[in-house]
Amino acid sequence: MVKGSMRMYFVDNNDLDHANELKEKLPAFRQMMNSLDERNIKANERRLTVAISFSAEKRYVEFADCYPELIARFPQHIIASYLGINKDTLSRVKSQYNLK
Repeated sequence: MVKGSMRMYFVDNNDLDHANELKEKLPAFRQMMNSLDERNIKANERRLTVAISFSAEKRYVEFADCYPELIARFPQHIIASYLGINKDTLSRVKSQYNLK
């Protein structure tokens, strides 16, 4: 392996045990992991709330406001799937959104 190159890692049950040991031994690692977990929980709760209570238009607007770089990066069918709508609905919503 070339010095300075990135290495590929994978996680198995032993690694999870090792991470738990690190949490116990290193307060900074525990704090970092707790912060990442908290951020992930908040993002998932927000996504669920949006998916359940917002219309297709509002879901797209929320997505476009939060992740504008992903609009051009991913195909419409992927974004539509993420938003829980079909791609025809997404196309209609996008055209209305772009007119505003």
